[in-house]
Amino acid sequence: MTATPPEANTEYSRGGRGFSGPGGGRRASLLAVAALGLLGAALLVAAEFLPLYALHLVSSERPVGTVSTGSHNAYALLPLAVLAALLSLAAARWGARAAPAALAALGVIALLIALLGDLPDTSAHGLTSHFVLAANTPRAGLYLETLGAVLLVLAGGGGLLLATGAPGTRVGPALRARFSGPAPGARSGS
Repeated sequence: MTATPPEANTEYSRGGRGFSGPGGGRRASLLAVAALGLLGAALLVAAEFLPLYALHLVSSERPVGTVSTGSHNAYALLPLAVLAALLSLAAARWGARAAPAALAALGVIALLIALLGDLPDTSAHGLTSHFVLAANTPRAGLYLETLGAVLLVLAGGGGLLLATGAPGTRVGPALRARFSGPAPGARSGS
């Protein structure tokens, strides 16, 4: 008695197509990832030139001054935004894993700059050098840089998901041998 392992010959088990749909679904998904990454990079650039926080004195209703996001973090988000835009385009063009992974890493770095470097200063309060009570209030720069960083993380994560399930993904010989051999428990012979 010869038992042959059941073969999966239907389209459902071929993998690689995933949720991309018929035709150019994967291409459209890569373009959406690139658009998300480019939007995140644009928000980082815009945030650098907007106020990060405003200084309010207790004795005055109007803000005494504002500090721009760029001057607060030495325009650190500009090189990150340029690199993120290039990586977004590379991810859409080639669909490799390295570009989305680097894009997600840039998003995490930008998020750390926003949350650890800028956020504490936007809610600071205390005495000024003239012994007047003052408090900072966040402005648009903080929100835009945080949103831009989150969009970069999402674009990088989406690109990684697409690259992992991409058709034509190379499989190493050890993995190919493991999954192309006979099914466990199947007997061959007479």
